[in-house]
Amino acid sequence: MKKIVLLAIAVLALASCNVKDNAQAGFEKIYKEHANDQQGVDAFTMLITNFWTPEKSLQEYGKASEAVKKDAKIFIKMDAISHIDDVLPGKPYKEIKGPNALSGDTLCIGDILAQGKPVLVDFWASWCGPCRREIKSHLLDIAKDGKLNIVGIAVWEDALEDTQEAIEALGITWPVIYTGGRLQSPSSRYGVIGIPTLFLIAPDGTILGSGHSVDEIPAIKEYL
Repeated sequence: MKKIVLLAIAVLALASCNVKDNAQAGFEKIYKEHANDQQGVDAFTMLITNFWTPEKSLQEYGKASEAVKKDAKIFIKMDAISHIDDVLPGKPYKEIKGPNALSGDTLCIGDILAQGKPVLVDFWASWCGPCRREIKSHLLDIAKDGKLNIVGIAVWEDALEDTQEAIEALGITWPVIYTGGRLQSPSSRYGVIGIPTLFLIAPDGTILGSGHSVDEIPAIKEYL
């Protein structure tokens, strides 16, 4: 019975890989055939967001169609992808400064690090379902435990009021830096192309790890 279960798991994993490979091939075909229209732009967006490696994305963008290079959303994503290597574990953190979403006072990540504890930086938005689930599933408990400090970075959010309402609705007790919409978002400096994205930073400012969930950051286990 155990062998049958293991075989079934292996088959499902292989099928999943095949589905992803087929999807990638499909989007690549669409981009090739529609490189200069919106279908091609949409396909290219899917490829850099979900399938291609950062290296592959940068390579393909360098020879992309004019329609792709003129697309503002793709430009923002490519700017973020170009910074991924800057925020790998062992690299120094990048400062982000902005208004505290509730008080309006200027706040930066360095202010939280100065308190002497590791800091979990959470890039999120009020409209992002996975962001809200991560806060409910993990961050609220981490905040109560007190071994880590948390700072939220509210990104890709045009209305401050939406962030404020989400803070209240979710019961967020940690400070949140509001950074406005997508244009010139500091999320690009951290290589963020999807949210939630979290970074664990040591008190000395060294990046310890990152992921789309706390579960994807092995270094955080020491503090849980």
